Amino acid sequence: MIGAVGLGWAYSLPPLRLSCRGHGEILQGVGCGVLLTLTGFYTQVGSLESFPWMAGVPLFLIFYAGNIITALHDYPADLAGNKRTYPVRLGQRRSRKHILALLFCAYILISWVTPNLTNPVSLFALAQAPSLLILLIVKSKGWFERGDIENTDECRKFVLWTTLSQVWLLLAWITSLFWGIT
Repeated sequence: MIGAVGLGWAYSLPPLRLSCRGHGEILQGVGCGVLLTLTGFYTQVGSLESFPWMAGVPLFLIFYAGNIITALHDYPADLAGNKRTYPVRLGQRRSRKHILALLFCAYILISWVTPNLTNPVSLFALAQAPSLLILLIVKSKGWFERGDIENTDECRKFVLWTTLSQVWLLLAWITSLFWGIT
């Protein structure tokens, strides 16, 4: 609980205010991807002793990407207000490229970090394939190339579809972890 309060403070309040000064995406990755998972696991099991620690890595990447995805629509206002979000610091196109790379890395890592899988090929093909398919659709439709906020419809499609890929990865992570533990 103290960790969540500390992350929220560092994200939103002075003197750090990392959501405005930059690198708030790291806090979202840690807070939502790792800390929430640890809290839920501890609440259910009563200990972190058997927690599959490497399983938090894909979640960190998924939520890190999620912060960048949500910042894309705010780019003009963040730029005007000198809010140093990821897209403001690195540009819209580079941000979209990093979103795809982060989600792809999470896609790969889920299969490497899930414990005790007996047949990873069929389990991951079933659980993760739609997420990769969604990323391929984003690329093939040109939403990656044309997804600047000035092209509102293309930006919305990029945000919607990459968010769908992100959500599917979360479902795949939960499913693969369940299959690995039971």
